[in-house]
Amino acid sequence: MKKKILYLLLALCIPMAILFLVQLLNRTKQNNGFERTIRFPQLDLRKTLVLPSTSYIFVHDSDKAITLQNSTDPGEILITDRALSALKVLNLNTSNASSRKASAVGRSSTTLYSIMGRGDQLSAISIVTGRMQHFNLPENGYDQLVPISKTTIIARQSSLKNGLPSRRLTKISYWKALTENNFDLDKQVDAYFSNDGILRNGYNGSLTYSYFYRGQFLCLDTNLRLLYRAKTIDTVSFARIKLKKLTRKTVNGIQSRITQAKPPILVNRNLVLDNGFVFILSALKADNENWSNFNNNQVIDRYSLVNGRYQYSFYIPRYNGIKPQDLSIHGNSIIGIYGNLLVAYTIIFSP
Repeated sequence: MKKKILYLLLALCIPMAILFLVQLLNRTKQNNGFERTIRFPQLDLRKTLVLPSTSYIFVHDSDKAITLQNSTDPGEILITDRALSALKVLNLNTSNASSRKASAVGRSSTTLYSIMGRGDQLSAISIVTGRMQHFNLPENGYDQLVPISKTTIIARQSSLKNGLPSRRLTKISYWKALTENNFDLDKQVDAYFSNDGILRNGYNGSLTYSYFYRGQFLCLDTNLRLLYRAKTIDTVSFARIKLKKLTRKTVNGIQSRITQAKPPILVNRNLVLDNGFVFILSALKADNENWSNFNNNQVIDRYSLVNGRYQYSFYIPRYNGIKPQDLSIHGNSIIGIYGNLLVAYTIIFSP
């Protein structure tokens, strides 16, 4: 009886093991139709700093300081310096009410800006004095922001267009609660899921928006005029996502919503801007890359912020078996978030 059970288990496990090995072999040999110019800089580990949890992301700005936001409690902010000294904690939530809880956060110099509640309010808090001001926004649904002046922000907004969800960028004078301009993000499969991405401030009079699911990023001026649309070096021009409609009965009748039928194929993991360059954390392996190098590192593709042209790529290694999920770059200083750790490197490229 025991032998029969053993044979049965082997009969089940061996085909599964063979299938796994075949899939792994196919993955290592997969061609994506593009090649990288790869450079191998000197990378020196400087220091690590333990975070309270694994849920932190960077609040990107041009300042040398490091600002982090708790993605599960966005009103909780951590601040440190590039030497990774002690952490300073700020709380942007003004009460336990959901209408006063922070969501998206941006920083400009010594001021933190936070979209509150349903995305229809903005709070500004001085890091130096702790003084907080509150402003009503002209609409709701704002979920990302970059401050561009003491009275103006650029935000990403989710709204309904012709009855369907869509995303756009909008320029807001928050002192006047006035929308000054809008930029509709390009529609592909739809105008919402295929447009998901990251908004960053270029700090040279420009903004950059990188898509998650297509190899493209946009550069706009602060009036939301498109300066250029850059194609990343991969071959993915169209978001590969599938949608489905879900319906349910309620006391008010049948309600429906559109959602993704399966997880989409990720192209660009993240976006970092520094000193006139665009750094994209790519999710795709190039045909000329060694699988081990790609798997054991996060590949970074560098582009010119001036014209969006590709320059070269380099690797940031795993730490404790984890790839960095976000980076902060300032000159030759690179700081990565690895789970609940901040890891600081000095990077030096040979001439």
